[in-house]
Amino acid sequence: MTDNRSGPGREAGGVHLTLFVGGSHPASIRAKGTLEAALSDHVTLAGRLRVVDVFEDPRAALASGVVATPSLLASDRERRLWLIGDLEDRDELDLFLKSFADGLVGSGVPSKTSAAPAGGKP
Repeated sequence: MTDNRSGPGREAGGVHLTLFVGGSHPASIRAKGTLEAALSDHVTLAGRLRVVDVFEDPRAALASGVVATPSLLASDRERRLWLIGDLEDRDELDLFLKSFADGLVGSGVPSKTSAAPAGGKP
């Protein structure tokens, strides 16, 4: 299934997140679920995800240079980075997303606040 939603991050200069999946393959389903859960902790990136099924839209995959699925492509004005695999390493995924979310803080996009810093200690 291809999700072609428009919204924040689709305009020039925004952060773009594209998850490339391979149909209903278990790794693709896991990656999508893990990413959606992780994005709930990175509200500045909410609404910036596009999901592309390479079986339904192979041209988009080829144009982006996808070499494996699932693959997450994140880009902004300065970077274009890939995270490949089922995204099960939540710490790695959170660091990856945080690097893009941090660039949005101060740009008028609200950030999620937490009572305790990372690591769970007050």
